[in-house]
Amino acid sequence: MEWNKIGVVTKPQALKGQFRLKPTLLNLKAYKKMSRVKIEDNEYNVENVTLRESFVIFKLQGVDTCESAEKLRNKEVFAEIEIDTEDHFDLVDFEVFVNNKKLGVIKAIDNFGSKDILSIVGEKNVMLPVIDRLIENVDENSKNVTINQEIMEQVAVYED
Repeated sequence: MEWNKIGVVTKPQALKGQFRLKPTLLNLKAYKKMSRVKIEDNEYNVENVTLRESFVIFKLQGVDTCESAEKLRNKEVFAEIEIDTEDHFDLVDFEVFVNNKKLGVIKAIDNFGSKDILSIVGEKNVMLPVIDRLIENVDENSKNVTINQEIMEQVAVYED
């Protein structure tokens, strides 16, 4: 197996060395299976992983204070895992469908705070936060993403 990027450290969480990770994998449950990670040239044993809706909290062996977690801020985190392409966030230029109707094409994935935002260009330009159950299916071969209509209607922001 090879080392694959699994996210970026955003900030410390609590006082005992935990930190928040902005994930690059859609399947957050994959983080629970990780036992070792690499940050820069250092390898760490994973003590604990806590899943949240839009981020992951890690506790690593040897990172025991808020100050030591702060030193990891903005660092890329890697793990020895196989990443299915459909579990990865690289969805730019994928076509988006809702109820078998084309909504548009993902032109950017931005993060302005706590969630990644899909910018979709189509008949109407729309921005969607990536939240639980929004993305129903990713087809890497045909470069299609299927979106849950009910969730989309609750969170969509349309451009004029």
